[in-house]
Amino acid sequence: MQYVAYQPGRKVRIRPGEELIDKNLSAGFKSGSVGVGFWAAIAYGRRTPLIRIRKRKPEERTNRRDRLGTNAVQYATEVYEPYLIPFLFSLDIPIKKILVLDDNVGYHRAGLNRTLASAYGIKKYPLPAFSPDLNPIENAWHLLKSRLRKRFTRSEHRPHTEDELWEALSEEWDRIDQSTLDRLIDSMPERIAAVVKAEGAHTKW
Repeated sequence: MQYVAYQPGRKVRIRPGEELIDKNLSAGFKSGSVGVGFWAAIAYGRRTPLIRIRKRKPEERTNRRDRLGTNAVQYATEVYEPYLIPFLFSLDIPIKKILVLDDNVGYHRAGLNRTLASAYGIKKYPLPAFSPDLNPIENAWHLLKSRLRKRFTRSEHRPHTEDELWEALSEEWDRIDQSTLDRLIDSMPERIAAVVKAEGAHTKW
């Protein structure tokens, strides 16, 4: 999630005769763009808290092309094992009857994550390569973003640090009514039927 605290088109007033002084020739503002990574899981009647994804450090770079985004090892050790697996076992459903639906990011099914899924008997819902319409969590993220936009209608309420943005995200996630998330899960049969009818193309979902 990324938020731009200072909106494009911001005007700066300069007094006549001051156009060429040093302070008006150098950058006089910051972009105000802040962003945090996060994860959560939803199930009917239940959800996890919003989990903040740690930014990897330069010394954790695995190769020259590594942009320090989330990789398989980080996801397995900082999300999958400490949060997703306990959440799945907390549900009142045998683990063998649960199908986990996530997107097709490579690290979800790579390396240690594949080993953990096998060890705990976790089954993944098979998704086509391009299938965001089938994942209700995308609608939950859209709802979360909408709540943030309404929250930040006044400039003094906009986050200017990652911690401020994270605090707002966490609060708004907790305020989403569980029944709203349940309705997204209830829509899965309609989603599948719509994608089949559209032969894999985009649907209203």
